[in-house]
Amino acid sequence: MACLPPYCRPERCCGLVADLMNLEQKQTWMRERQEASRSARDPYLPRADFAQKHFSVAEIATLWELSADFVRKIFINEPGVIVFGDESKPGTRRYRTLRIPESVVAHVHKRLTNKESSKC
Repeated sequence: MACLPPYCRPERCCGLVADLMNLEQKQTWMRERQEASRSARDPYLPRADFAQKHFSVAEIATLWELSADFVRKIFINEPGVIVFGDESKPGTRRYRTLRIPESVVAHVHKRLTNKESSKC
């Protein structure tokens, strides 16, 4: 790249342009690396989290042939699960509705799969 006199000296300007290009390349590389590590750290939240299917407790209980109470216990503290309802007074029943994203269901299923039984 040619320098324009009188504003720059070739011995300084060409080096600065090369450093600037290296800086831009480093910034691009760092952004890509950060995006990759962010998605690797947070597998529960894909790009369009709101657009994926959300299951009810009853739907998962039917699919997995388990009781609704057991499914509720499995998913109540999982990150990414939406819990509707409020804290009730002591001694009264809590009314909570869970909506469980498809990615969370897949993650829990993978975690609960018995790895030893697949080996022969």
